[in-house]
Amino acid sequence: MTRPSARDDPLQPVRDAVRTSMPAIAGFGALVAFLTGFVPGSPLLGGAVAGWLVRETRRRGALAGAIAGVLFSLPSLVALWAILAVAFGISFFAVIPAAFGFLLVLFGLAGVAYTLGLGALGGYLGVVAYQRRYQPSSTGDATGGARSRDSQFDDTQF
Repeated sequence: MTRPSARDDPLQPVRDAVRTSMPAIAGFGALVAFLTGFVPGSPLLGGAVAGWLVRETRRRGALAGAIAGVLFSLPSLVALWAILAVAFGISFFAVIPAAFGFLLVLFGLAGVAYTLGLGALGGYLGVVAYQRRYQPSSTGDATGGARSRDSQFDDTQF
């Protein structure tokens, strides 16, 4: 079975458009996460697309995915800050206790950590998937050393 070439990559036109710009790649990943927002774990999908577009190293893919996750959570953060401003403004008049605002901040930070973490994991997995599909194996022997020339197990292995 032959390995597919990089020109068969379905995201190659996007890669050509954004080149290696980390903000553009992360923005595209955040857009994918937004468009698939109805799917649980959509930051994972957005991060995976960002990692697929990065394709160089797993660390850089995880970074792109994490940035995509944070960009995906920005609208939620803006809404959280607005709610928080109202909650703390009202709490000064003793209508809503300040503990409510504190819990709101904790839940908001947990949401950001969720999107950032899933985005980073998706970015890492996106690079791994791209490298396994389009780059040759770097482990040396293509058979892994466990099989003989005719794809049968060696007698010396047992």
